[in-house]
Amino acid sequence: MDQESPRIGWQAAAQNSKSAPGIALAPGEAPVVTPRFFALDLPGGMAFIPLITLGFVCVATVISISIGTRFTLPQSGNIPGLHTNYWVPPIAAVIGYLLLQCAARLLGRNKRAWREIARHATTDYLLLGLFILVIYIHFNIKMWVPLINPHQFDAAYFAADQALHPVMALFAAIRNGVATILPATDIWYQAAFFAIFVLSFLSHALGSRRYHYHNMAGLLLIEMVGPLTYLIAPAVGPFIYEQGPNTLATNAELKMYDVYQHVREGGAAWISQHGGSFFAEPLAAMPSLHVGATLVIVYYAIKGRLWSAPISVIAFLWIFIESVVARWHYLVDLPAGIALAIGVIVFVNWLCRDAVAAADKSDGNSGAGRNDQPAASLVARNNVPAERIAAERSAGDDAGSEPRVWVMQCHRAGDHNQSLALAQALGWPFEVKKTVFRWYEAIFALFSWPSMAGLDKSRSSAFAAPWPDLIILAGRQNEIPARWIREQSGGRTRVVVIGRNWTPAAELDCLITTPQFRLPRHPNTLLNLCPLHLATRARMEQAAEIVRPRLAGLPGPYLALMVGGSSGPYVFSRETARRLGREASALARKLGASLLVSTSARTGWRATEALENALDVPYQIYRYQPNDDENPHLGFLGLADAVIVTGDSLSMMTEACDTLRPVYLFEFGAGPAAMRGPRSADPRLTGWWRWPQLKDQGVLGLPYAFWIQGRAWRLNRSRDLRLVQDEMIASGRARWLNDPNPEPFRPAPLEDLDRAAKRVRGLILSPPSPLALRGEEPAGPLAGKGRTGAGQPA
Repeated sequence: MDQESPRIGWQAAAQNSKSAPGIALAPGEAPVVTPRFFALDLPGGMAFIPLITLGFVCVATVISISIGTRFTLPQSGNIPGLHTNYWVPPIAAVIGYLLLQCAARLLGRNKRAWREIARHATTDYLLLGLFILVIYIHFNIKMWVPLINPHQFDAAYFAADQALHPVMALFAAIRNGVATILPATDIWYQAAFFAIFVLSFLSHALGSRRYHYHNMAGLLLIEMVGPLTYLIAPAVGPFIYEQGPNTLATNAELKMYDVYQHVREGGAAWISQHGGSFFAEPLAAMPSLHVGATLVIVYYAIKGRLWSAPISVIAFLWIFIESVVARWHYLVDLPAGIALAIGVIVFVNWLCRDAVAAADKSDGNSGAGRNDQPAASLVARNNVPAERIAAERSAGDDAGSEPRVWVMQCHRAGDHNQSLALAQALGWPFEVKKTVFRWYEAIFALFSWPSMAGLDKSRSSAFAAPWPDLIILAGRQNEIPARWIREQSGGRTRVVVIGRNWTPAAELDCLITTPQFRLPRHPNTLLNLCPLHLATRARMEQAAEIVRPRLAGLPGPYLALMVGGSSGPYVFSRETARRLGREASALARKLGASLLVSTSARTGWRATEALENALDVPYQIYRYQPNDDENPHLGFLGLADAVIVTGDSLSMMTEACDTLRPVYLFEFGAGPAAMRGPRSADPRLTGWWRWPQLKDQGVLGLPYAFWIQGRAWRLNRSRDLRLVQDEMIASGRARWLNDPNPEPFRPAPLEDLDRAAKRVRGLILSPPSPLALRGEEPAGPLAGKGRTGAGQPA
């Protein structure tokens, strides 16, 4: 690093300039912060987990009383098939967590304050304590199964195995192939499960924690519901008919079966006398909770983009196969466990929906929308007071009143900002309607039933007459209530959807979309080049005047670097970040410029560190913070003489092009979804399975990469960002960074917002034009370039 390069601590200055929200300070008075060293940081919904756990204990107590037994305290015992005491995994998690938290604080680059570490540790140890309590109750209920429901359904399940013998043979062949290279094959069924539990807990807790609470809630719930589902149609396992190749598993199964028989014969008295010695050895096969719980871990590892996610996927696949081959489970146990896990995941996502919405709001791609208007009940256009809007609304449909417009809030900030941008461009007063949905809203969407039944009315805005003339929305969930409102208005309300639609275009008044969704052409569809956004040139210039004084020590001209992050098939790894730093520094030296770097919520602290360490020119970096009023993103764009933007974010690319400055796109990703083509002949395609490609492409990104090759439809909602990138390059608005054969820049204003506003005004103020009735598109940047399928010309 150049020692003379200025390195300005933007975040520290921004934080020191703020006081606690909602507290009025006298001039010169310093804010007083009350330490909350051991406060919990449970997100919305998670506060109910202790209550749910208490309910589970109460249910178990009722069962215990009804069958005349009592809870058994463990005396000794090992994990069946592993020869390891069952206390080892939780103790390893507790000790490993504490050591790693301290090591991260003392040695890591992203150092959390001790207070924050203490708050997290208090919460995490509470969750671990609840988990140990749930497992304790779980094993008690599992031991009581023969007393509660003595019937066995093993014969029916084994008959299904016999009918599906080819599947069994395939699993056995895969297992035998892996066994030739896997050391100590017999231990890995149990060891893999406990290892990924500890690994997922630590990697979530020490990482971004974005889905940490979801993961723990899911594991708690599946371990609560699981023993109750054992009671429905119990079975002990296929080993009673045939033994598998895993010697340790077979010995453990036979020992556990002896315990099962003792419980059936001796009843509650035997459990009271001997249960503690065999605490970890009760037997139940249907459903497979190993498969179900592992699926929960895999799901949230993928959602959280953990480094351990590929390991979790591999462990899940091994457990899935070994559970059947080693004869722990029947084939039917596996889909039953998966169904249970899916139900738990859906419930947890609903339970923590507020936390997800808050996190998604901070994930908006566009810097323009990070601090824009919140979801209030009434939002006025510029210079129009709320009193005037209320008066116009009370006037009803009187002649001369302006159209009544509702904007339905989308939980994704980037999409919601598009709705706000269109509403502001129309120049009419508009009202933002907050929408919070229940989990079963998907049922109404699946059958296309216009309804408000899926809306959580206690937490959403009121929807009542007088009905609006126009509804603007983004997001699948908002479409169903919008169509219901249109029915209540007698068809007078116009519904405009932005982005990707779930309802067929023929049932909408207007769909404003962009090429990456690969939607077919339709008379009601307006195909723009770029997403709509709030970052107008005027706002950029205004923000630039605020930021300029803070750059006094940084020489111009300025090259802005807008950094996104991992998205779909594109993994913004540390190596990718280092390459971006090197290439951005090289361009800055060529232009004689200083770098203005702005990261986003998706960048990740490891990638940010790698990027900053690779910069060797004068620069100033802003590390993204959610809800930061002093975010200089727009100011950097307003000051920039040229812009580099990562190719993962269409919103940031659009903002960069609207500066009318030279724009350089940074490409990353590999394999089938490589940003730069030619796609079919790209040599990187031939080696997508090799480790260097998988590390950059990401195992988790491969499904996205293949989905964008297929036809877009309701259940294939993948985006092909390359279609917009290609248009930007072809139009001369941008070029690839480090392109050896660049085309000249031809900056031109984007007219997408004006086109969209004009189209929507026409819906309200005039009948459909003959052009629209014939199914033709107005002239524009993509006239004649409608796309269907995988992006081929229509």
